[in-house]
Parts: sequence; structure tokens; C-alpha cells
Amino acid sequence: MKSSAMTRFTNLPNYLAALCLLFSVVAAAADAPKKNGEFIDCKNDAGGKPEVACRFMLAGSPSIIELSVDFAGKTLATSNFAEYPAQGETTALLMLVDVSDPKRAKAVAAAADLIRQVMAKKQPHQDIAIAQFDGAMQLLVDFHADDKARTAAINSITSKGYATELYKNAIDAIGLLKKNSATRKGLIIFSDGKAEDRGYKHEDVINEAANAGVMIFTVGYAESASDTPYLQTLERLAKESGGLYAQSSIADKAAPVGTVERMLSYTENGGRIMIPVGEKFGTQEIKIAMKLEDNSTVDLVTTIDLPDQRAASKKFADDVRNNKFTVAGIVLLIIVLIAAAIWYRMRKKSQVEPVTTFALLEELSGQGAAFPLQKRANRIGRAADNDVCLANSTVSSYHAEIHIRRDGEIVISDLGSSNGTYVNDKKINQQAIEFGTVIEIGEVRLRLRRADDASAPR
Repeated sequence: MKSSAMTRFTNLPNYLAALCLLFSVVAAAADAPKKNGEFIDCKNDAGGKPEVACRFMLAGSPSIIELSVDFAGKTLATSNFAEYPAQGETTALLMLVDVSDPKRAKAVAAAADLIRQVMAKKQPHQDIAIAQFDGAMQLLVDFHADDKARTAAINSITSKGYATELYKNAIDAIGLLKKNSATRKGLIIFSDGKAEDRGYKHEDVINEAANAGVMIFTVGYAESASDTPYLQTLERLAKESGGLYAQSSIADKAAPVGTVERMLSYTENGGRIMIPVGEKFGTQEIKIAMKLEDNSTVDLVTTIDLPDQRAASKKFADDVRNNKFTVAGIVLLIIVLIAAAIWYRMRKKSQVEPVTTFALLEELSGQGAAFPLQKRANRIGRAADNDVCLANSTVSSYHAEIHIRRDGEIVISDLGSSNGTYVNDKKINQQAIEFGTVIEIGEVRLRLRRADDASAPR
């Protein structure tokens, strides 16, 4: 088996990542784009075992002669690979015949004959249902019918309708396949490609097929050369869903040689492999590398999110062991940050910022208190949150404000008080004042003094 190297990524501790985003790593990955007919699907559904089941397919490709698996940067043994179909795996195929135009009787008969050939060559693990459609789909036999019922259903297929709601009925058929529990699913449409839908589009069918894991195979029947452009509808459905398209002869409606064999074998490549995951968890990459009979190589790559099932104590021990240098660095960083915070707090406590007193307001009545003005804007009033609080009923809650500007100018403004603000016995709204000016706030008389005026009361 061939191997490939992959860089190994180690997840950082979940506990410490929350403390320092500098050391966090968040990984997000999506499945690599696949070619038509290629898919890989890995699930951790091994019944509690530390294993991942990967199912993959290379539709229509030559047989696989070599295979290797890379998981989490290591190449694993592939002795547990089982080619499709492994035990319990099945393929569901739904034959859908367009019977919309009585003039297409020859094409409908040719489609019925092709289905007979399919029935004659189908394998035991392949379950086949048969339906016909015009304006609506009619299921003739389901996937579990016996051969007698299927033969009767094929014989009953006749052209009889007129409207061709191709997209709507394709979506309905995909819905039936979606409900089926088969491992692989295919829809085979026999039609002239003339879609007369108004409420459904090509993209709707492709999206439904992708969501249901259904590949679409189409066989086109043109009544004349001028009708062949309509077959592009069928060709696109097959190509964009990973299936096959076959165009029958206009003259005798015969499908190309090998059409039946190709349809039945197209979904039969690939298989299933069980991958031991050990104690791996989180987002992990899985790569399956294959060498085919024609010496070509194909790599299928996907990612899977594995739950962390370790005990809490083991998680912590593993994280510390696997990331000891990171842990040591984070611990050291925390110690440095704590020490810096303690030093800063102690230094701040030891430094008392000086308070600047720009001026004093001396009360000229009562006890002659002096109020320091230590802000550029000093509010005066009866409310407790004022810079100068005057407990007098004639003073409004927020009565006036004194602004000390940077150029030294001092301005007093009334704040809409009830009893007004007076400067040297004159009522004002706003006025520049000087040291020595007498201000009346309600019944309280104040004098503006310099902060260093020794004559001011203390």
C-alpha cells in the first residue's frame, strides 16, 4: 500500500485557551470538492467503539487495485476494507418513465424493454421500483415487489398523458428514494426532456438529489432531430448529480450498447473501511488514496468531528503533557501579569495626586464657611451632588454654575433657578466675575476669593 505524509497538528489545552487568546487555535474544515459520482462519508457510528466507518464511491471508475488511508497524519493498515456491497448494504433504483404523449408510444415501449433488461441483470442487493409520469407520478411497484409484480408493472407502461411535469415528478421520485434506507440510491429517468413545469426548476431537482444522496441517470428519446436540444435537460440532470446520460437512436429508439450494464455497475465501486481512531478527538482529516486498474490515482479527502470522551482528569494530564512548553509559558505570563498588577496598585497608592484649588467661595452669612472650587466647572445648589452644596430653602436644587476657563476668566451662569442669581445686586443669566465679586444664590450671599487669600475663613 502507498502512504503519504501529513503535518500533525496538536490541539492546545481547552482550559488555558480561555485565559489567553494569543495561544488559542480554532480549526474549521470542509469536505474537499468531489468530481461527479465521487463521494466519501465518514461517521463515528461504531456502537461506542473507537472507530470511524467511512463509505466511499468512485462511480463508473475502474476497479481499485491499491488503497491507503491517512488519519490524523498517520498511514493506517487497510486490512479492514470491504468492497461494496458489504454485508447489509443495498442499492435502491427507481425507474421513472415519461408517458406524457401518445405519439411517443415507440419510445415508451423502448424504455419498458430497457427496464426488462435491467430486471434480468440486477444483483440480489439491488432493489428496483418502477413508476411512470405525465402531469403526476404513478408508482407501479415499490422496491420490495417480487419479479411477477415487476413484470406486470412493466407491461402496463403505456403513453397516455399530455403534460410533462418533468422536474416536479423527478423531485417526487427523489422523495421516495430519500425514505428508502438503502446505502446507495439512483433515479433512472426515461424521457424526451421536454419539461413543461412552471413552479419547479432544474436547480430544485439537483438540490433535492444532493440532499437525499441520489444520483440521477437519464436515457433520452428524441422523436426527431429537431427535438434533440430538449435532451440537454436530461444530460444536465445526470451530469450535475453525478450520474450517467445515454441518448437512444432517433430511428429505432435503441439505447447505446452497454447502457444497462453501465447503469447497474455505476454505483457498485468503492466500499467501506473501518478506521481506528484511538483517543483522537476534535476535527480530524481523513484521506483515502486509491490506485485504479488504469493506473490513475484518486484521493478522497474529508474531515470528521470526533467527541472527546476522556475523563476530565485524563484530559488535563494529556493537555499538560502534550503542551508542557505552552503551559509553562502561560503560567509564567500569568505570574508576570499578577506581579505587574500588584506593583501598579502599590505604586498608585503611594502617589497622592495634588488637588488644585482655583478659587474660594466665602459665605458672608451664617458661619462664614469657605467652599473650594477645584474643578473647571463647579455647580452650586441645594442637592447633595453639587460641588458647592447650600442647605437653604431659597436655593434651587441646581441653581448656578461657575466656570473657570483656562485663560483665567471666571464666568457664572444661572441654571434656571427659581429665585435667580445675582452679581453685585444685579440679576444675571451669565456674567464674567472677578475676585471680590459678591454673588447671591437665593438668600445666601457669597464672595469670590483667590485660593491663596489668607484673609479667607478656613
